[in-house]
Amino acid sequence: GGTTTVPSGATLGLSGANHKTLQTGRTLRNQSSTPTTWTGTGNLQIDNGATFENQGQIDIAGDQDVSYYNCCTGVFKNMGTLRKTSGSGETYVDLPLNNTGTLEVNSGTLAMGRGGTHTGAFNLNAATLRFAGGTHTSTGAITGGAGTAVNFDGGTVTQSGIYNVPTTNVSGSTASLTNASTTTVNLTVSSGSIGFSQPVSPAT
Repeated sequence: GGTTTVPSGATLGLSGANHKTLQTGRTLRNQSSTPTTWTGTGNLQIDNGATFENQGQIDIAGDQDVSYYNCCTGVFKNMGTLRKTSGSGETYVDLPLNNTGTLEVNSGTLAMGRGGTHTGAFNLNAATLRFAGGTHTSTGAITGGAGTAVNFDGGTVTQSGIYNVPTTNVSGSTASLTNASTTTVNLTVSSGSIGFSQPVSPAT
């Protein structure tokens, strides 16, 4: 148990090929004012009641995953800025992720496989956000420009915040988009379902 805090004047380092493990109920709280660039191939493992709280900025510079050690009682809380900045593959978050800050996907795909509660924004830039499993409830905006997609592949997603994404793919999820400001151009449903409480307006 207990809490380890990275204060404003310190720097959180994430690099190398070895996995980084946080467990046994420990909380790691990142309050650094210096952005962390997470490099290397080592994944972040959060388990056994542990919590990672990001109140600063973490840039995922690759296709590293956020997962568990045994399974599956950790949680990642993003209260600051979490960005996937490079890597053409997928970063898979295989534990609950609660986004109350800003989550940006600027390269490849970021997938969330264990649910979460989201009041913060999801900003996409020529990249893909994938809801892969769990129960997600989002009141924050999900927006993106050209080349952006959201894939609803698994679990249940209720999006009551603004939704403005060029491409939407549904293949196994139960999704509900309830905001009056919902815009998508290309909608493909191969399995699962998606519901809209308002008419869907094509972007111009």
